[in-house]
Amino acid sequence: MGPLIVVALLSGLIFGTDLLEDDDPPLAEADPDDTGENGGEEPELDDTGATFERTDDGVTLSIGEDETGSLAVIYYTDTEDNVANFVEVDEARFYLVPEGTDWSDASWETRGNVPGSAEFGGPASEYELDEFEEAFDLQLLGVVDLLGTPENTEDPGSRVGEITANQPVAGFFLEATTDGDELVSFLPEDFVVTRNGVPQTPVDTDTIGTDDIEWLSAEVDGITLNGAGGDDILETARDDVTLLGGAGNDTLESSGANTIIDGGAGDDVVTARGATVTGGEGDDRITITSGAATGGAGDDRLVSFGMGTSLLQGGAGADSLSVSGAGSEAFGGSGNDFIGTSNGAAGFGGAGDDRMQVDSGTRADGGAGNDVFTVWNQFRDPDGPATVTTGDGADTINALVRNAARGEADDIYLRVTDFDPAEDLLEVGSFQTGNRVDDVEINEAADGSHTDIRVSYTALSGLPPGIAVIRLEGTTGVSAANIAIV
Repeated sequence: MGPLIVVALLSGLIFGTDLLEDDDPPLAEADPDDTGENGGEEPELDDTGATFERTDDGVTLSIGEDETGSLAVIYYTDTEDNVANFVEVDEARFYLVPEGTDWSDASWETRGNVPGSAEFGGPASEYELDEFEEAFDLQLLGVVDLLGTPENTEDPGSRVGEITANQPVAGFFLEATTDGDELVSFLPEDFVVTRNGVPQTPVDTDTIGTDDIEWLSAEVDGITLNGAGGDDILETARDDVTLLGGAGNDTLESSGANTIIDGGAGDDVVTARGATVTGGEGDDRITITSGAATGGAGDDRLVSFGMGTSLLQGGAGADSLSVSGAGSEAFGGSGNDFIGTSNGAAGFGGAGDDRMQVDSGTRADGGAGNDVFTVWNQFRDPDGPATVTTGDGADTINALVRNAARGEADDIYLRVTDFDPAEDLLEVGSFQTGNRVDDVEINEAADGSHTDIRVSYTALSGLPPGIAVIRLEGTTGVSAANIAIV
């Protein structure tokens, strides 16, 4: 120590001694009998928090006697869009959960509502594991890596081993999306698959339900399920099964062959393959891949898709029918209906002011009423022209050509079988493309067999202009008053 430092220390000691001698009163002696408020003992601390220990058999958790929180394990998985390494993270995460945290509402039907995501201030794509833990102030106690351990959703704890704890450990599943790390699913470990709040009941004999909600599944061929009352779910993958919804807003599903389905009263939802379906009363939603479907009374939506043959009948009401497949047909019936045709199908509006969307290679007949036809097809569509029969009434045909370019197409764009110049209107234009109508010519055949409407378009993306031909068969006397550029 240098001489200056020593001098400074000595000066301080002398100075301090002078102060004590001049100003401070003498110190009182301690009373040996005074034990203080705690009797001379150290104050007892609250036993809070929790501990985690990895053992040869599993894990051991211990939570303090005075701890108000609880224990939980979350089985967290994160997958990636990689076939060779699909599961990137698979682990059991053990937490101390603060008092008041309630995840008891989590269920199979709410699994997409990850707790805390609705309250998260940022985009849903940024609500990840870290944000979840922060939202609930979770204290991570320990992690067990489960990669390579066989899955077991019925007993996920067995993948960890023996979980020993001095209080119950609640278990949950948490999953991140494949395309990122945002959380997409949250479930209790003891979840039950339900629909409309009820679990599935497999049956192998004719069954009639009750007025309660039921989920019945036909497990053998040839039986009948009758839901009776309630918003029931009836389903089958077997053949020759009959599903009767009865009263209520029922869901009826079949992937078997030769299924007979009757929704009954209520707004029913039907999905079937190779079935005969009757919606019954109510605003029903029916989707089939082949077979026949009748909406019945109500404003129904009927859809057929695929290449199978289907027959759709809307019945009474303002129905929406979308029919697909060569040989398939849709009949709107009474009411102001919408009918869309694709892949070689045909649509018939019937009575009412109908709207009909006509794909290339399909047919549409408006029937009686002031109908509107929309034809929004490609300029050179390999399926060939759409065919429209307007029927009785003052009808409008809206022909908007897509990507008209490179001169006149080899085939006509649209064929109209009964255009009436006295009351019908033809609208021509371009559908969502970079060109527009440049000129319209009316060319009447010398023999009166048809009138061609030649619609010329401006150049598209530097390509030569295109010319679309709309043929009005058996029609003469068409004038500019019958055509509008839109």
